[in-house]
Amino acid sequence: MPLLVSSPRSMRPDADPSAPEVSVVVPAYNEQDTIEEVVRRLIALPLDKEIVVVDDGSTDRTPQILAQFADRVIVVRNPDPGGKGKAIRAGLKHATGRVVVIQDADLEYVPEEIFLVTDPVVQGKAWVSYGSRFTKGMHPSMAL
Repeated sequence: MPLLVSSPRSMRPDADPSAPEVSVVVPAYNEQDTIEEVVRRLIALPLDKEIVVVDDGSTDRTPQILAQFADRVIVVRNPDPGGKGKAIRAGLKHATGRVVVIQDADLEYVPEEIFLVTDPVVQGKAWVSYGSRFTKGMHPSMAL
């Protein structure tokens, strides 16, 4: 289940009503083996969303793979690797959605489970919602 970081933008008086419901921020560093699948699965989600992929200075084919999605995904490039935290902060600067969710580029989190953490916030039942790999329903392939 993805980790959700929520800023209840939809509840602010200055919220942009045309903003996407969800911004999906994807930090990526040398993820040539999985990035295309992650992005394709995110695009396929039936959700009012924007996808912000932050290439954190990859030295493999990640930038070239992301280039094919330039018309459907916001791609941000950190010239030098700065770590997952820096990549997330860079992505948050470009996120305009009412809810922000972090999706790992290595498929450790299942993109189709984004609804499990976004729905409580989108529906106004919570201000924040967190996914956890340590709760019931954990995928056996996930690292502890």
